[in-house]
Amino acid sequence: MARDTTKNGKAFEYACLEALRVEFSRSQRVSVIDSEQLHTAERCYLSLKSSTQSEMCKAASAMKRVLVRLEPKLRNCKDGDVLSLSLQSDERGQSGDVRDVLCMRVSATWEIGLSCKHNHSAVKHSRLAKDLDFGKKWAGCPCSPQYFAAVNPIFERLGRIRATARASGRVAIWRDIADKDTKVYLPVLDAFIEELKRIDRKLGGGLAPRLVHYLLGEKDFYKVIADDGSRSTRIEAYNLSGTLGEPSLGVKSLYGRQKLKLPTRIIEIRHKDGSNNTVELTCDRGWQFSLRIHNASSEIEPSLKFDIQLVSKLSSHASVNLDEPWREIDEEVSNMILDDVAESLRYREYLPLYSLRAACGVLGAGKAVEPEGWVKADGVGKLDKTMVVVHAEGDSMEPTIHDGDLCVVRKVGGGNYDDQIILAQRNDKSSDPELGGAYLLKKFIKKGDKTLLRSINCEYSDVAVARNNDITVVAYLHKVLNG
Repeated sequence: MARDTTKNGKAFEYACLEALRVEFSRSQRVSVIDSEQLHTAERCYLSLKSSTQSEMCKAASAMKRVLVRLEPKLRNCKDGDVLSLSLQSDERGQSGDVRDVLCMRVSATWEIGLSCKHNHSAVKHSRLAKDLDFGKKWAGCPCSPQYFAAVNPIFERLGRIRATARASGRVAIWRDIADKDTKVYLPVLDAFIEELKRIDRKLGGGLAPRLVHYLLGEKDFYKVIADDGSRSTRIEAYNLSGTLGEPSLGVKSLYGRQKLKLPTRIIEIRHKDGSNNTVELTCDRGWQFSLRIHNASSEIEPSLKFDIQLVSKLSSHASVNLDEPWREIDEEVSNMILDDVAESLRYREYLPLYSLRAACGVLGAGKAVEPEGWVKADGVGKLDKTMVVVHAEGDSMEPTIHDGDLCVVRKVGGGNYDDQIILAQRNDKSSDPELGGAYLLKKFIKKGDKTLLRSINCEYSDVAVARNNDITVVAYLHKVLNG
């Protein structure tokens, strides 16, 4: 079971990196950094059943839809700027960096990270064992001789039980210890609680912020939690140092840049009511942790493992706390795209597929751009070379157009396109609430001498166009193919 959990976790890391690579490769240069960690994660992903891979892709796609609203620098960049993606080694987590996936722009000295969780939300899986000094590791304050005098005999006993069983060709399993709650879990947790209190006193009441830094790491990050049960992906932002959500080229994060407030003191450490294996640690500013101790495998080992959860109301300290449902349409869209088609079928049954940015180059400036693929344009009518298919980006045009929808647009030929959905390129540097950057699908609104670009989703504000040359209307929406 533990091996399956690890394999699925690494596979989900790979699915998240791939979702980001595919999304952003449409409009910019993306480099995936080669590493052993990447190869391991890819092998884990490829070893899964195709149905499980599909579910992970849906979970990762949901993450991507939220992340582009949170991080303008992912999509909005200068021409030629490279987005680098990588997977971190497990050793980085042990040294205080909990991020699994990194997104970086070297030229801008910018990076963000994701901590990817598959069907669990634990912040840490720390161990207790004989002579293992958790105080030094967690808070920089060594454990006392009294603590080791209390726990070492328990772990030594477990080691003897395992050694005796192995010597006789057997495997000692935990369920054979009838009194493990009272003889193992409770006395270890009693010593653990008293040691935490002693360390807090020795630090002058300063254990709380050190503990949070140990559990959450020293780097800002987004936690991405795939939940198969609810078929949704949860994204939580932990903005400890204020590095998340930086604006880019005038584009701001939709959710602001609220900095996380660390706790300053511990209020209470105690056994959870009715439980023999769980400690509750409550701090000020709404922080509360649950630390459940358990055996890491069915065979008896001379150590125990913590499952540490953040159980307080997350909105009190996580800058962003969002649940994004999975979309079943992703596979349908993928199946509509062909790598290539015969010349005789182009612009007769199939249209070329581009990103918003590439489509503006093709239809607006007449650039020769290789399409991402070809899409069968059923129900569109007669096709011609003024028409292309684009990937919709973001949720600002819901419910008419969803993120990832395939939309047929036709090059404008003059005339009035008031109240139509248009593809436009913005030429100004003003702030834009839609993370689509300079290339937008919006409703064109003319009010007297004022021009507005309007979203259908009421969560987004109108974008006012100050001068006529601030935007170039390239095309108008003809049809949503998979709507």
